[in-house]
Amino acid sequence: CKSFRAAKNIEDMQPMLLDQIAHFFEHYKDLDEGKWVRVGGWGGIEEAREEIMSSVAMFKDAPVKPNF
Repeated sequence: CKSFRAAKNIEDMQPMLLDQIAHFFEHYKDLDEGKWVRVGGWGGIEEAREEIMSSVAMFKDAPVKPNF
C-alpha cells in the first residue's frame, strides 16, 4: 500500500487509518465466544521490530505449531 511505504514512523500515518486499524483489531473476534482484543495504543518502529522478533522466537520455540 502506497500510504504504508511512505510512512517512516507512526506519526506519518493518517489518524483515520489508525482508527480503522484499531477498530478492526477490536472487533475481529466478536463472533468468537469468550475472546476479545483491546488495542492499548501505538508504538514506534523499534517496538514493532521487537514484537515481531519476539513472536518469531515464540513460534520457533513452541512445541506445537498452529496449523495456518
